[in-house]
Amino acid sequence: MTKISLEPFAIDDDLETAVAYWVYIDIQTRSTRGVFIIGVHVLDQTFYLMEFQCRFEHWLRQVLSSVRHVQGGVQKLVGRCLGGADTFKHPKSKNEQISCETSVLNVFRKLGIARSDWCRCYMLF
Repeated sequence: MTKISLEPFAIDDDLETAVAYWVYIDIQTRSTRGVFIIGVHVLDQTFYLMEFQCRFEHWLRQVLSSVRHVQGGVQKLVGRCLGGADTFKHPKSKNEQISCETSVLNVFRKLGIARSDWCRCYMLF
């Protein structure tokens, strides 16, 4: 997979220092921020999620740190989530090939998205 990243400004661009430097994930090495884009096609509609390197990572680190203090009670952290968020119970089923797949599919069903509307639930970790 190729890294797609932001393009630095030209040296002669008249910009505030903070704006010019935001393009870089590491100013000292001049490593530019990557861009993560995912397209999801559901119910004959395509949705795109775009995230710039670092901002999400910072938020994710905060949530992963906080979840320890609430003993995994993610519902207590919903207010800290970027955008809209919800939680769901995920009891284990012996018939599942992928852990918690049924619970995830039930969440999508409640949103009006049937299993036939998409291909498969994938475990990302």
